[in-house]
Amino acid sequence: MKETQEIYNPDEKRLYDLFSHLHISYQVKHHPAVFTTEEAQRLRTDFPGMKMKNLFVKDKASGMYYLVVLGENRRLNFNELKRLTGGKKACFTTPEELEHYLGLIPGSVTPFGLIHENAGDVILVLDYSIVSAGADAVINFHPCVNTATVALSIGDFRRVLDHFGNRIVEEQFQGQLDKIASPADDKEVRA
Repeated sequence: MKETQEIYNPDEKRLYDLFSHLHISYQVKHHPAVFTTEEAQRLRTDFPGMKMKNLFVKDKASGMYYLVVLGENRRLNFNELKRLTGGKKACFTTPEELEHYLGLIPGSVTPFGLIHENAGDVILVLDYSIVSAGADAVINFHPCVNTATVALSIGDFRRVLDHFGNRIVEEQFQGQLDKIASPADDKEVRA
């Protein structure tokens, strides 16, 4: 870790320990807490790499949970998510479900939450921008807290995902998961 700061989420420390164990290079930028993508955009303008939006949703019919990772300017089309995952009735999770399954609070949603002990059955859905990017491309996520951003290569990100072992669904066509609506209709607040 490049900077020192008190760690507030035990999974954040476990994540940094995992990076060290896997010999993963990364950068950390600490910042005030952010709760929306818009707040994160204002604070991370000089940080390298792809910026992402992470949404934790569930399928009410099956009880399955999905962690959806999109480019930060995309909007989730629930109908396409259902088609892509085979679900029936997708909706956002509650803060209690987010805390139980990923050990996170709203605004800190990240695929690194899959390190949490209750995340084993959560399915990760990856945006086409990640699926199609080269291994050396840089990507950014919260490290289980919304007061920092971590940058690492997509190749190393994939190694972390392999370590977690969760099922992954990859968007095969750009725009497949995009919502067809005006920006005023978007009420997504999870960064």
